[in-house]
Amino acid sequence: MQVGDFIRFKYTGSKGKILIDYLDGSFKVLLIADNDDSIAFREDIVLEKDFKGIEKSPIVKNQGVQKLKQLSTEEMFYSSGELEKRKRESLQQGLPQKKQSGTKQEIPVYKYEEEAEQHYSPIFKEIAPTDSGVWLAFAEQAPESYIIYLVNDSMYSLRFEFTLSLNLKVDQHLKHTIAPHAYFPIGEFNYEQLNDSPVIDFSCPGMHLKEQLKLKYKKWVSMTAAVPILGIECRCQLLFNSNRIAKIQQETAKEDLQKYTQGQIKEQAKKEITQRFYNKNDLQRLAHFNNELDLHAEKLIPNYKDLNAGEIFELQKLALEKYMQQAIELGVKEVYVIHGLGGGVLQKAVEEHLRYLRKEDQIKEFKNEYIRKYGFGATMVKI
Repeated sequence: MQVGDFIRFKYTGSKGKILIDYLDGSFKVLLIADNDDSIAFREDIVLEKDFKGIEKSPIVKNQGVQKLKQLSTEEMFYSSGELEKRKRESLQQGLPQKKQSGTKQEIPVYKYEEEAEQHYSPIFKEIAPTDSGVWLAFAEQAPESYIIYLVNDSMYSLRFEFTLSLNLKVDQHLKHTIAPHAYFPIGEFNYEQLNDSPVIDFSCPGMHLKEQLKLKYKKWVSMTAAVPILGIECRCQLLFNSNRIAKIQQETAKEDLQKYTQGQIKEQAKKEITQRFYNKNDLQRLAHFNNELDLHAEKLIPNYKDLNAGEIFELQKLALEKYMQQAIELGVKEVYVIHGLGGGVLQKAVEEHLRYLRKEDQIKEFKNEYIRKYGFGATMVKI
């Protein structure tokens, strides 16, 4: 199978087209009937030309579930009593009129009589994990009523945030952490809520993992699949496959290491700058005082290439402040601050600090004029 092939789902018959091959036995596919994206596994699909008919999934076979009688559309959505009532109305009034175009059509809702108040806990077989990824599973607890389970079929512990919105308003919200190869309930959903434009937003803060699931009727009826760990078939959706999570984890670890390294370099540079311009008014310090301060990164900061421009600029301003503070306390008459030309950002920062010192009567004057030794890349300061 390759990108562009048309496929069929073995257990539902749904038709799709392969958009992305993740090269791990999973694909991103376009569901033709829904015009929506989904995730498919190689073992669950066949090329359209090889499709012979809908098959039973391994879980259904193991449970010994018999094939149900094929129901008509009306039999799927209405009880026997409701069907009899509709037949009587048809005989008395004729066939029902078609709805006018533009009229909103409600999602058909299943009707139950005696079962309406019965609730029960979903029964899971709890099979071994397969490291397929993170799933949302809708396990039925009563007719038309579902518990939403988060199934972490991966080896990673994940912090997550879950939100269910109805008609653009938040209905349920949860922040939590789920352990590797674990599952637990995170929300509830009723079949009738398909009429309320339900949207599920799921994210893992700090890992750049984010997915949005818009529950539409056509998508809902095609979401049935076997759920890892739970060991049952139910409405479900794969949010992130394990390869994607692993890649993000590696990138995050690398980024954290880089941040830690930068932080250590930055702190060490601050320490060295503070020690270099330690404010102690004694003859020894005055004898070793250099009346030139070169603010170029390579002259000022060890390992400066491991820092970004903002961090380097912050250290350059710190060095200027410490240097001028020491020069003033030691009573040095004249100093030169070498800032270069560049884009002028560092030069402007130097001028800003020197204006402040002049305003506070700590220096007499400063000039950025042509100096034979430095050109226009240095500012002379008289203290």
